[in-house]
Amino acid sequence: MGCRKPPSRVRYEKKNPVLSARITLEDKQELKEILRLQDISQSQYFRGCIRQDKIDHDKAYERGYQEGTEATMIWYTCGGCSENIEIIPLSDVHTAIIDALWDKKKFWCSKCLRKEIYRMIKEIEGNKE
Repeated sequence: MGCRKPPSRVRYEKKNPVLSARITLEDKQELKEILRLQDISQSQYFRGCIRQDKIDHDKAYERGYQEGTEATMIWYTCGGCSENIEIIPLSDVHTAIIDALWDKKKFWCSKCLRKEIYRMIKEIEGNKE
C-alpha cells in the first residue's frame, strides 16, 4: 500500500510545482557560487530572474512603442510661422486634422493662433467704428 499525502501537502505541491532543468556542470558551479555570494536559495534566484525578465520585457515594450510612435509621427506645418507641429498617430489631434484636411482648413501652432486671434479681434473692433 502506498503512502497517502496529507491534504495540506497536496495543496502545497499544487501551488508550488517542481521545476527541473539540465544544465552543464560549469553552469551548476556558477549558479552555486552566485547563490552563495547572494545568500539566497535557488527558488529565490529564479523568482528574481523571472521578475527581472518581466521588467526588461516591459521596458523593451515601452521603448519599442515610443520608437514606433516617433517613427510614424505625423507633422504639419503651421500656417503662421511654418514651424512643424508634431501629431501622435490616432490621437484626438490627429483625428481633428484629418477632419480639417477634408474641410481644407489651415492649421496654426498655439503662438501663431494667438496672434491670428488678436488680429481677428482688432479687425472686428475696427469694423465696429
